[in-house]
Amino acid sequence: MFVAVGTMLSGCVSPGPTQSAVSAEEAEKITEEITQLTNLWGKTVRTKDMAHLKRIFADDFAYTEPDGTVYDKKAYLALFEDNTKTYTSSGIAAFNVRVYGKNFAVTDGDHHAAGTQPRPS
Repeated sequence: MFVAVGTMLSGCVSPGPTQSAVSAEEAEKITEEITQLTNLWGKTVRTKDMAHLKRIFADDFAYTEPDGTVYDKKAYLALFEDNTKTYTSSGIAAFNVRVYGKNFAVTDGDHHAAGTQPRPS
């Protein structure tokens, strides 16, 4: 599971009293853009597109593993770059976006991946 500012699945904007100072149309547009970027992020496990990750992660990016381990941007990129597994599929599921303003959104979702891991020497 991950939580990051700037990810989404179209149509998952949560309406409510804490929703922001953007119109529903603006929130939907922000949600669509975040969703597209997140879908690409989900595929980077297979493509190893480090440039995409560096472009979309804010300097204060944080990634939380299911076991509670938290990585900052530098540590996550190093972990990602050092990964020797070969993935046959990967993607984001159960993705939600909550837009609170033009420059602030909260997302959550699950990343699913399948593949192989090299045997230890």
